[in-house]
Amino acid sequence: VLSHVKAHALYISAAVSASDTNTKEKADLRKEAFNIQQRYLQLNAITYEQQAAKVDILKSKLKVIRERYEQRMKKPDQMIDKWTDNSPALPFISEMEEIMINCSEEMINFSGDLISESVEALSNNDRSPPCDFSVLAFGSLAKGEATPYSDLEYLFLIGEKTTDTEEYFQRLAMTSYVLIGNLGETTLDYMDVAELDQDKWYGESAKRG
Repeated sequence: VLSHVKAHALYISAAVSASDTNTKEKADLRKEAFNIQQRYLQLNAITYEQQAAKVDILKSKLKVIRERYEQRMKKPDQMIDKWTDNSPALPFISEMEEIMINCSEEMINFSGDLISESVEALSNNDRSPPCDFSVLAFGSLAKGEATPYSDLEYLFLIGEKTTDTEEYFQRLAMTSYVLIGNLGETTLDYMDVAELDQDKWYGESAKRG
């Protein structure tokens, strides 16, 4: 499975790095990533076109969040521009706290959309959740300090531990990973592809959103 995950990441990263003018190359790379994904996830009930449409919807949601908080950040930026040694810090701190808490809530909701899409993808392939479960946020999301570019970190708290439930939630985790990867913002340094180290590919060719 790990080799498939890395291969999927390589194709997505190559698609993101390809020239924007070469739409056919980008599409071909993403289609190959989809084929690799299907080999280990076996989500036979979804086509490449259907998945691409779902990814576009998620990208649009993320874009709206980012644009909203780009606008909201203008107010604290203006506070900094007018800052003096005698200025009280509390208004600036309060404004930033509110922005980050609100942004964290929206990014948690966005993560929920990703998980829901993943659950639906498995359910459409006759793999429904075998028990109750909760999704817990970690990192900046949990602390209320997220930005629209924060990593999405979470875990599954499951109601019953059996071979079947472990298999399902491992598959759910991989499905949600693939969906996040398809957004095209996971850089290859996260994947630890050792074969690329000597070529210094990390951070040079792989782009993030």
